[in-house]
This record gives sequence, structure tokens and C-alpha cells, in this order.
Amino acid sequence: MKLAVIILNYNDRPHTEKLARKVAGFSLVSLVVIVDNQSTDGSGEALADYFRHAGKVAVIKTSRNGGYGYGNNAGLRYACGQDCTHMLIANPDTDFTEDMLQKLCEVFVTKRDAGVVSAMMLDSQHGLQQTTWPLRSFTQDLINAGPLTRRLLGWSINYPKSKFKSGHPVRVGVVHGSLLMISREAFEKTGGYDEKVFLYSEENILARRLDAAGFATYVVPEAFYHHENSGTISKTYHGMVPKQKLRQESEMYYYEAYLHIGLVRKMVAAFCQKVVMLETQILEILIDKISFIR
Repeated sequence: MKLAVIILNYNDRPHTEKLARKVAGFSLVSLVVIVDNQSTDGSGEALADYFRHAGKVAVIKTSRNGGYGYGNNAGLRYACGQDCTHMLIANPDTDFTEDMLQKLCEVFVTKRDAGVVSAMMLDSQHGLQQTTWPLRSFTQDLINAGPLTRRLLGWSINYPKSKFKSGHPVRVGVVHGSLLMISREAFEKTGGYDEKVFLYSEENILARRLDAAGFATYVVPEAFYHHENSGTISKTYHGMVPKQKLRQESEMYYYEAYLHIGLVRKMVAAFCQKVVMLETQILEILIDKISFIR
């Protein structure tokens, strides 16, 4: 197994540099690929200069900022060109140990159908975050898209905690995009991420592509990583409403291209999105008022 770590950078040199330096010291890692997604703060050039003489670290630059999937695909293609057999996609604000990497690698040996493997995600306070969820139906995805419906009916569209108590690798539908390991075979047969999506829904899309190609997704309950959530998207889209608009554009594309909804369900989705956007606008106003009072 020849393992590469892909780190997508956009105006986030501190986190990217810190993670790259750490994983370059792992004996399991053969290559670290930093993909600068057309940063506007000079961090791409700074990282290239910093790692210029680090033989294990390569810094490449995309021709445009095509989003999360576009940038990571560039890194995956580069790693494949260096004969890597497996690639770990890790957001710059993640932190993990070599022991976690070892546990993920072992799944590819014991589970021959594995296309993607991940660990359980913890936040900065060591709290367990939602790492995985089923491949949801159109109706279930609409429930998840609404803040209110997600809180009221979330139990019906997510895995029960008991599913992960055994500690053994568990086959799941989708894993969080902040960290996952994918095999070269799975990437080449699925094409990786859909580059028509800038951000959001990319996890569901990748899971659908893997499933269609006959690959399984696993999570290792006894392996953990931290995700700081530094908010890279906030550096491009300021405010809740622009982010929600981008999310809904990606959702609609996912519904049409991968769930193959017809006209009626598209109208239902559009109505639900309008309701959610109204909720978002109201919430943003309330937050602004509270901040002003304080």
C-alpha cells in the first residue's frame, strides 16, 4: 500500500502547513499533496516556498477555484500519477494520529469491497459529531435539509448509536467529507467528486457513485479524528443566507442528477427550500439583533 494525504488549501496556510508537517512525519505516508485552490492571500505561493525542499510534500495549484470536489480531484489525480494506491482526503482543520491511519488502512485489507473508509469525528471539545448517515431517499433528504424537521425527525433518518457499539468496522451509506480514505481503484472507477458541485452534497454524491460502482463505505468506530471546523467556506461566502443559497443549489442538482426526481418532486423540493430559506433569514436577523444588543 502506498498512501498519499491530500490537503486542500484555500487561504488557510496556518492549518495546512501544520497538518502537512505532521503527516509528512508518519512512516505510513509516502506522499503529502497540498492542493492550493487558487488562494487569494498568497498562501499557495508561501506553502510552495516553505515545502520547496521537502521531498515528501508536493504543492500543486489548480487553474481555478472550482470548489471542494474540483480541488480534491486534482490532488487525487496527482497522487495516482505518483503510483499511490490509497489516498486520505483531510481538511486542513483536521487532526489525527498515525494509529488512526493504520486502522483505516487495515479495513482495505479485511474488507475487499471497501472503496472509502473513515473514522469517527470529534469536535475541538472532544465531543462526538455526526460522522455518518444512510443513503437517504428524496423524502428523507428533505427532512434533513430543514432545520426544524431535522430536529424533530432526525431520529428517523440517522443511524442509532447502537450500530457502532461493537467497535468493528461498520458498513454505512455516507461519511463526512472532512476526512476519508479512498482507494485508487474506487477513485478511477467512479471519477471521484462531481465537479459540477462547488460545495455541499458532495458527500452524498460520492457515496452514490461508489454504491453504483459496487464499492462499500465503512467507518471504524474505534478510530477518531478531530475536526476544528475553521470555516473555510466563510472566507468566500459571508452570512447565513449566501451559504444557504449555495447549499440549496447543490441539493437541487443532487436531487435531479442522482435521485432522478421528476417535475412534481422538483416543485416539492423548491417549495421546501423556500421555507428553509425563510427560516434562515429569520434566524440571521435574530442573531444580528442579539449581537447588536450585546
